[in-house]
Amino acid sequence: MTGSPATTRVCFAVDVEDLGPSDFVLVTGSTVSLGQWDPLKAMTLTQDAARPSFFCDHFESVKV
Repeated sequence: MTGSPATTRVCFAVDVEDLGPSDFVLVTGSTVSLGQWDPLKAMTLTQDAARPSFFCDHFESVKV
């Protein structure tokens, strides 16, 4: 059978206290979407406007 590989949605959500106004939260990992452990290519989580200590985001990961 041919076609695109199956994917799964991976979500990250975290509460982080005591961040400065110019600070941000990154997630890195072994996949291309997460920068292959390179902090310069890491995924930046989105800060919630209503809850400034809450950060979240998601990406699609190929199932292996």
